Amino acid sequence: MSYKRVMNKAAVPSMILGLVVAVGLAFGISTRAAAGACVAPVFDDGSHSHSLAARMVEEYGFHITFAVISQPMIEAGPSDWHLSVDAVRALRDAGHEIACHGRTHAALTELNPSQKADEILGCRQQLRDTVVDPLTFVYPYGLEDEKVIEIVRAAGFIAARGVQPGLNDQSTDRYRLYSYSVMRDTTPVEVLNWITQAQEQEKLLILTFHEVVENPSEISITPQNLRDHLTTIALSGAPVVTLTEGLTSQTCN
Repeated sequence: MSYKRVMNKAAVPSMILGLVVAVGLAFGISTRAAAGACVAPVFDDGSHSHSLAARMVEEYGFHITFAVISQPMIEAGPSDWHLSVDAVRALRDAGHEIACHGRTHAALTELNPSQKADEILGCRQQLRDTVVDPLTFVYPYGLEDEKVIEIVRAAGFIAARGVQPGLNDQSTDRYRLYSYSVMRDTTPVEVLNWITQAQEQEKLLILTFHEVVENPSEISITPQNLRDHLTTIALSGAPVVTLTEGLTSQTCN
């Protein structure tokens, strides 16, 4: 992707573009994508702010993954914190992947087997009934154990993502996918370094995001933060994919 296209697609302030390019040059980072190196952004929790995030992502021509908590989605009204069914359908219709993030976002490792199944299978069934049959699962709080993985696999999910930092390749356990968390204090330089590592090693980089708001908590980011990170990703030249695409595309494997 050229710098000109990024500027036309996203109307990014030239100062930010210049900063990212300068940082890349300073670190000797190539803007050419390596075979097998893809970036898969995943937004957790189904916050109403993800409608804004989706619009920003789409300005760059990206399609990504949104991990939704199903019960609050079903109960949500237009002004609630969680996205409603209609809002999640809009994400689906825009070409984004919808992943399961639990029925109520319970810590799965603290539940008995029956409760674990209710959280995992219930989420899949509710999404299947209202939006789409999801292919991927995202562990609430990144917590999993052998029983959780057994249920996720038996439910038919092709993969599941946690929050342990790292990159992914063909040898990675698909039900213990690694990711790097992009939080309030994460800088574009850090994101660029993660992408560079993925390019050098020809691996899949999964980036975990949460809420996008003007006054973010420690794990959230501002809209400007998101703009900066999207610009960094675009200028890196790495293909941006959904979680399922990252696991199944020949480009990323």
